[in-house]
Amino acid sequence: MGLLPDGQYWSTKLVIFGLARSLGWRVQKSALSTNVLQGPGENVPLLKLENISKNYQRSGVKQMFCALDQVDFCLSGSEWVGIVGESGSGKSTLARIITGLEPPDSGNRYFQGNDTRGFGKSEWREFRQNIQMVFQSPFLSFSHRLKIGTQVMEPLLNYRKMKRGAAEEYTRNLLQQVGLDSGFFDRHVHQLSGGQLQRAAIARAMAANPKAIIFDEATSALDVTTQRKIIELLLEVKKIHDFAVVFISHDIALVKQMTETIYVMKDAKMVETFRSSELFETARDPYTKLLIKSLFSMKAAQ
Repeated sequence: MGLLPDGQYWSTKLVIFGLARSLGWRVQKSALSTNVLQGPGENVPLLKLENISKNYQRSGVKQMFCALDQVDFCLSGSEWVGIVGESGSGKSTLARIITGLEPPDSGNRYFQGNDTRGFGKSEWREFRQNIQMVFQSPFLSFSHRLKIGTQVMEPLLNYRKMKRGAAEEYTRNLLQQVGLDSGFFDRHVHQLSGGQLQRAAIARAMAANPKAIIFDEATSALDVTTQRKIIELLLEVKKIHDFAVVFISHDIALVKQMTETIYVMKDAKMVETFRSSELFETARDPYTKLLIKSLFSMKAAQ
């Protein structure tokens, strides 16, 4: 029998590999050569991005536009993470890559420790169920032809395989959880306000029973009063559910209020990361300091 570089026999490695798989453990690709085995939930992030880059070809322009430049990102279990930056910084592009709506040009994306480049149909189905997204414009994320309840109910039928009667009852209860009475089930898009539609979008994301929900500027299209009500709703949801959240916004005060960790983006790069509670003490990048300065200026003006 041949020895591995670390002095262990191939037969020993194969036995360990088989035993680990039978126990439901994840075995890294390097396990047979480097003895790396990890049990379920053993310090493995829910989602991890490494050196992600993304470029676009602009119409009528030869030069490629860089939307993301070697960006790193990590999301754990039930963590609430914020991504803040100005328009054009790359936040929404990053959200689309996090959710699998777009592939990166380069870099690695891992879901529960597994590289998504090797995913087949069933793995992508699991990924899409567990990584849900609430978009900026609720009017564009719903069909105008179907009832709201039918659309909120869809993840229950497609992912969770509920029978229609049970799914409808569950959906009506879910609508009530987000502040909409069960009568909203039978309404159409034109019969709801922007805030009511965004509540329905949150209910639809929750219906999949995901491990994470991405909110991409989910309150920026709403008036100030409605924004506050949606934020209050999310804070209530946080007390009840244990899914992770990525909250994307240009408003650093709002991100600080909502999250535990803040990532700051500028010009396609991730310039700084720190705990939300340490924002004022930890910020080092000039752009982050500028955001903080504008925050204090707004408070002084009020």
